[in-house]
Amino acid sequence: VLARLIGREMRKRERLFRVRVSVPDRPGALASLTQILSAVGANIIDVDHDRHFSVQTSNVDITFLLEVRGTHHKEQVVESLKGAQVSPLVLS
Repeated sequence: VLARLIGREMRKRERLFRVRVSVPDRPGALASLTQILSAVGANIIDVDHDRHFSVQTSNVDITFLLEVRGTHHKEQVVESLKGAQVSPLVLS
């Protein structure tokens, strides 16, 4: 219960959010994304790598649950992903 309360409060303060990207299903795609997130200082809490329900058959959807320092840092993370030619979709 305590962990759930902490998570909700972090989400309210925009210190925790989910973002989904769709990338070509090739070796190294996930590694490239994690390097981008690491370089910008985002902490990866969870990763969902989904081949089965991607809109494009040659792509894979990857959803990250990320911990960031706040709203400005969240925006930096999203901009970094955009700069890598992926279209991030912020889910929460």
